[in-house]
Amino acid sequence: MPIFMGSAPEAAVRCRHYEECSWWNNRSSPFLLARERHGRKMAETRRFLLHPDGTPSMPSSTCRFLSLATCVILAASLPAWEDPPGPNAELQKFQGSRSYMVAASVSPDGKLALTGSKDGILILWDCESGMEVRRLTGPATEPLRVVFSADGKRVAVASKDGSLSVIDAQTGKQVQKFPGHRDPALAVMFLPDGKRVVSGAGGVDDTIRVWNIDTGKEMTQVRFAKSANIYALAFSNDARWALTGHASDVKLWETATGKDVATLEGHNTRVTSVAFSRDVKTGVSGSKDKTARIWDLTTGRERRTLEGHRGSVTSVAVSPDGRRVLTGSADRTVRLWDIQSGKELAVFEGHQSEVTAVAFAPDGNRALSASEDRTARLWSLPK
Repeated sequence: MPIFMGSAPEAAVRCRHYEECSWWNNRSSPFLLARERHGRKMAETRRFLLHPDGTPSMPSSTCRFLSLATCVILAASLPAWEDPPGPNAELQKFQGSRSYMVAASVSPDGKLALTGSKDGILILWDCESGMEVRRLTGPATEPLRVVFSADGKRVAVASKDGSLSVIDAQTGKQVQKFPGHRDPALAVMFLPDGKRVVSGAGGVDDTIRVWNIDTGKEMTQVRFAKSANIYALAFSNDARWALTGHASDVKLWETATGKDVATLEGHNTRVTSVAFSRDVKTGVSGSKDKTARIWDLTTGRERRTLEGHRGSVTSVAVSPDGRRVLTGSADRTVRLWDIQSGKELAVFEGHQSEVTAVAFAPDGNRALSASEDRTARLWSLPK
């Protein structure tokens, strides 16, 4: 454990919560700068301002001191004041779930994070404080996808048992439950009018369905024209198109007809996740082959292969401006990529188990990840 010496006043610092500490000292404002390590990367910087006599300037800092002619800081909690976090920093760690976190989303105003756990628990978190806001009453089964409505007032949940729910985000109460699909509901999305949701499933069900939120009734149903094992599904913003992941390829579908428009080939094993850009010109897929691939949906051609993960790519997301991609992996990392060049821009380390879901915040400057380590984390992204 590193020890750094200082003078006036003399001090030795032993770090427990922070793995790298240094003393800066002048007659007016000596302070301790500590950087917290996440995996191989220094992710956050904390600054503890001290008076010349060696006492902390903030009573909220939890410090213990021993009188040994020097001042020894044995432990320190996060103080009320700190330097602004830099890029690649972990902004928040949301914890309190008793089960794996498997789904995640950020509210349209960027103030709330929503997580779903394998045990069916849905939690809203405050992105600023990291505190739990409320728990939502929904299906008591594993959620596969959670999304906000455009106004942020409602949440839609697609579940492993095939059911679908709409929940009031402000009260936490379930507004509507739909009978759903005969197989796991892989995707759900609010339609632009806010009065309907669209959902999709593979397996025996193999359908895309539109539901009326007020009545709970199914409005339309379209069957995929070609039946195939579907492991991942995503809708475009206007729900006119769907991407599906299969044993080794990706398919683009027209949702109104269920027609297979294009087959995108390149992966060599199961595709686990898919996503659209907002302009619907770009698609992204992640696979157990440890790669993510960027597709030009106007031509059906592969534009880039994203390589760097050491485990299966479990989740993908495209930034609001369509310029960057997030990937989550079984290797416990989240990675940020440039769509145009395919260059890896950043690696986010901190999760202790497989990353199961990733999402961009609407501002594009933050990212949310969920993991089997029972936590979700909010990250600051480089510009």
